[in-house]
Amino acid sequence: MSLDTAESSRSLTSTAPAQPRPRLAARPRLDLYEGPEEFLLIADVPGVNVSTLDLQLERGVLKLRGEIQGTCEDRAVSVEQRATEWSRAVTVPEGVDAEGLRAELGDGVLTIHLKKSDQARPRRVPIAVR
Repeated sequence: MSLDTAESSRSLTSTAPAQPRPRLAARPRLDLYEGPEEFLLIADVPGVNVSTLDLQLERGVLKLRGEIQGTCEDRAVSVEQRATEWSRAVTVPEGVDAEGLRAELGDGVLTIHLKKSDQARPRRVPIAVR
């Protein structure tokens, strides 16, 4: 039995009309954790390049925006994952130090560190012995 690549290609293209589709809106999954020094926001953003990410903290709202770049769709025979733009807005817990915000991207996971202000951090009160 042999594989006829020309026939396979024709059957694949004949079942899928070549029409441009609109860009899809997506929402990455988010997890929020609280530690003694900071809040940690973790977003699953597979396929996103750091150059397409935008992160802003304004008036207690953290805005995330990103884009998954498409491949060479003009030459593609079949495309199941297209370029996608997405955005999320998250209300930040009270007591976050805006200057202590930092983010890192690795292996499709965006990790955002939201440092707590000094007033929001738990403090141990020393007890004097008389």
